[in-house]
Amino acid sequence: MKKKAGVLAGAVVLVLAVAVIFLTINRRGVREYPQTMHVANDICRIRAGAGEEFAVVGLLAKGERVMVLERKAGKDGQTWYRLDTASLAEELELSGEEVYIRSDLLVLN
Repeated sequence: MKKKAGVLAGAVVLVLAVAVIFLTINRRGVREYPQTMHVANDICRIRAGAGEEFAVVGLLAKGERVMVLERKAGKDGQTWYRLDTASLAEELELSGEEVYIRSDLLVLN
């Protein structure tokens, strides 16, 4: 009986250790904003709001660098990033407006 209790206690300790490691690694993935990211796809639409139901207000090309100000959940279930319009190409002329891009279209570095 003592052997089973010892095995059970060891399993509980192992599960707790894995949980702590997982939470620590996951916490490192949480980013503070603002942060600089790059466009991952060839051509990406930026929109007037956090969702595909909002108007397209511009396009970004692969490799362009943007400043992400915050993350927001859209009504469509997607995650969207609000961009700093000052970090966008000058020809877009979007100062003062809020613009968003779907999160899967940007990458770090």
